[in-house]
Amino acid sequence: MIRTLLWDFGDTLVDERWMLTPPAGYAAWSGAYLLCETKLGDDWIIGKIDTRSVAKLLAERVQMELRDVIDHMEQASRSITFFDGVYRYARSASLPRAIVTLNPDLFTEVVAAHYDHTGG
Repeated sequence: MIRTLLWDFGDTLVDERWMLTPPAGYAAWSGAYLLCETKLGDDWIIGKIDTRSVAKLLAERVQMELRDVIDHMEQASRSITFFDGVYRYARSASLPRAIVTLNPDLFTEVVAAHYDHTGG
C-alpha cells in the first residue's frame, strides 16, 4: 500500500537547468557553472562545502564579484520553471508528499524557502 509520495525535484518537478542562465554580459557563465559543479558537486551535495565555496570558484572563472555571483545564483533559484502537469499532480495528490533531491544548501536556504511562501 502506498502511504507517501516522494517526488524527485530536478527534472521531475522542475527543469533542473535553472542555474545555467547567465547574468547579462557573462556568456561564459553556463560553461563555468557546469565545470564548477563537476569539480565541486559531490562535496556540495553532501554538505562538505557550501554555496559560497562554489560561488568563489565560479567568480574566479567568470571574473565577477563574489557578491554578484551569489546574488545571481539566488535569483536563478527563485526563477525556476516547474513542469506544469507534474507539479499540478504532485500538489493535488491526497497522500502525504515529500520532495527528495541531491541539491545542496542553496536548495534549502533559497529554493525551498522561496517556493514554500509563494506556493510555487
